[in-house]
Amino acid sequence: MATKLTLGAHAVKVLMEQAKRFDAMSVHLAKSADLATSQADEIAKWTSKLIDAVTKIRRETQDEAAACRERVQDKIRTLKTQADSAKRKILDTTELDSSRTIKANFRLIFGPPRDTEYKSRATKAVMATNLIRINTIRGLCESNPHGVITLSTTYPTKVWTESSPGIFDGIIKQVKEEKEQDWPEEIVDIMDELEMERPMSVEFRNLRAKISQHKDRRRPRIDDSDGPAREIEPLPLVQTGELATQTPLSSQYASGRTQLPSLQQMALIAPSFNRDETQDRGYRQDLTTDRGTFDVDEQRHPPLHYESVHPSSLRYKQQKPAAADSLLPYKENREMKYMYTNAPASNISKMPEQFRAAVQNSQQWKSERSQGLETTGCWPSLFPKDNRQDVSFTIWCGNEDGAHLTDFFGGQLEISS
Repeated sequence: MATKLTLGAHAVKVLMEQAKRFDAMSVHLAKSADLATSQADEIAKWTSKLIDAVTKIRRETQDEAAACRERVQDKIRTLKTQADSAKRKILDTTELDSSRTIKANFRLIFGPPRDTEYKSRATKAVMATNLIRINTIRGLCESNPHGVITLSTTYPTKVWTESSPGIFDGIIKQVKEEKEQDWPEEIVDIMDELEMERPMSVEFRNLRAKISQHKDRRRPRIDDSDGPAREIEPLPLVQTGELATQTPLSSQYASGRTQLPSLQQMALIAPSFNRDETQDRGYRQDLTTDRGTFDVDEQRHPPLHYESVHPSSLRYKQQKPAAADSLLPYKENREMKYMYTNAPASNISKMPEQFRAAVQNSQQWKSERSQGLETTGCWPSLFPKDNRQDVSFTIWCGNEDGAHLTDFFGGQLEISS
């Protein structure tokens, strides 16, 4: 017998009717023994065929359901990968490629409903489904505001409105797992623009307030016109004392593309100093290289301009430093053992906002991104051979940003060249 394709809903209805019919069936066999035996054998034969047919239907439907679930999960994973990629790009560049997606989502989720004069039965069904989904997303604004922003910026409206219930549920599950992020200021500006454009729901205003509060908590405050400077959350210290011992990566790593900024600037050799600013330090040191030995005045921080020096030829010999300075760590003999760089560029999202913007304004960062590199050399770290000595963690940033950070932390000019 040929296989007949039947809609699932119709198949369920037919099976229910047949089950009721067989359940109510009462068999009366013929009085003749031979005929009764023949009838019983026939009933057993067709009952067995019926059982086989029903078993086949059950097995095929279960297999198809499992395959359908797997297709849904594959689709959810694909959408999640695309959303993560879009989110990483937004966080790395601190700007939206386009405001089209987020505006469309905000208008649909939080704006007033669209009214049409005529609604077909199909249109009414779609609108009813979308209303349920919109209310589901609105309900996340309090508990998962960053998840709502992720959905609004990375999932086109068509994806979550026209997807199957299983895919939509999977998207919502992923959204609930989203962590806090430092979103671009542009998103808050868009929210302000939309609120001026049309009436938005209460959930929209609550969402904006939560995102703004998060950015305010993370934003360092340099001054306060109403009184003394406010306390800000700790920022990572930028130590430059070890810059003089940095060496080209080519001498340490045989493979991999080196991205360390300006390798000629990663080791020190005899810069020129302003004698007026260094003559009273009471401290001198010799810098010995394969080009000769140079006497330089005491320096509390490395100068701003360097030339490349081979690591084996770079060492410091101190000459009886002043007693008051003899215990200062940056005046100890230091020799580098390890250098780390080429970190994932996406990890810039872990930096406090002020440092992140400074790094992204650097020429090194811009050059790496223009080449499509996934790693960066903008925050190398240097480990000395003596594990009792400090580690230097250097951050490369834009010129103006460096001046701003120096002023912010109260750095004083020590050496000019």
